[in-house]
Amino acid sequence: MDDLVETITNLELPLEWYPRNLLPEEQQYLHEHWTEHTQHMRAEQEARERQLFALYRRLSPEQGRAVALYALDLFDAGRYRSQYLTERMLLRVANLVPGALQGLYSELIERELFWRSQHCEADPTTRDQLLLLLEEKAEDLGALSTILEALAWIGDEQVQAQFHKWRQSPPTWRSLLYIPPHGYALLAGWELTEDGKRRNLCHTTAYELIPTKHAAPEATPGPVGVIERSEEHCRWCGLLLTTLFDLDLRDPRLAFLGVRGERLRIAMCERCPDPIITDVDLRGGSHWSASNPSKPEIEYEGWEIEPLPKGKLVLGPQRRTPYETIGAYQRRGISQLGGYPEWVQDAEYPRCPGCQRRMTFLGQLETLDIVEHAEGIYYAFLCADCGKATTGYQQT
Repeated sequence: MDDLVETITNLELPLEWYPRNLLPEEQQYLHEHWTEHTQHMRAEQEARERQLFALYRRLSPEQGRAVALYALDLFDAGRYRSQYLTERMLLRVANLVPGALQGLYSELIERELFWRSQHCEADPTTRDQLLLLLEEKAEDLGALSTILEALAWIGDEQVQAQFHKWRQSPPTWRSLLYIPPHGYALLAGWELTEDGKRRNLCHTTAYELIPTKHAAPEATPGPVGVIERSEEHCRWCGLLLTTLFDLDLRDPRLAFLGVRGERLRIAMCERCPDPIITDVDLRGGSHWSASNPSKPEIEYEGWEIEPLPKGKLVLGPQRRTPYETIGAYQRRGISQLGGYPEWVQDAEYPRCPGCQRRMTFLGQLETLDIVEHAEGIYYAFLCADCGKATTGYQQT
């Protein structure tokens, strides 16, 4: 066990891109070969990340708990690097090792480590501790936000009832927040309905989208097409639309989507900054929707784009948990179908123009997975009841 913890800790340590105490001639060489050096370091970092994720995915709950306890010891040491390592290690344990944090939530709360998806498996005792702590931290914006997000990840009936109560009668600390308390539910992949119930916006199953070159020959082309050209043009800019995802709904692996039909295509425009809405019929039809607003006031002339490459990704293995990509932005391998999105900015689940409810998240494409040195994530959304689909895009 100690060897495993040590291996993970060493891999988690950040690489030194610019070594210290170099001799003058070594500094000169590094300066002259900086491009090659950065490429080498980037490849080294990506190799370490792949090894780390493979290790975490194999951990049992007991082994994950050992890693978490070691991370807490690092945090108690009080050094900046130790705190950085603690957060990274605890986030990976929470996202990749189900059950590993059971019994440790009081330890996390004591150290005010209550953020993001760490509390998705927390028990009622932890929930009650967080509610009490919320009143103690009523004048601390940072603490309020992180506690509310932790409560949202718990998201049980008591949390739903409390969010509903705060929506009807805003607490005194509401004025400190940028969004209402119940708005934090979106960060955890659900929304509070008008009657105070939970409506999930994500799927608890997720499949990786992997490079075609890494897939077995019999697995290609598979039931998921990624980046394909459409037959329709954008009515705003005239560019040929792009199909972000083309899904064969008859494949049993896609049954978790809960969409009954034959084929689903989610289209987007690579040039227009505003997402387009399409009408989908679950038989492969994907057409410009009358629900789209009027053409944005943008000057398109001379605005050329480099089209995204098609056919680079196919459906891969099922992820161990639906939370694997949270906190992993700008890391290769976080493109997926299903699961929970990795938001680069705020959580943005678009509303369906038909029923006005928020659309369900279908999957995401990390552009780094198909374009070297790219940045940004494309998101796909669907309202199956109304037959409406759209996409989103975020970057730093």
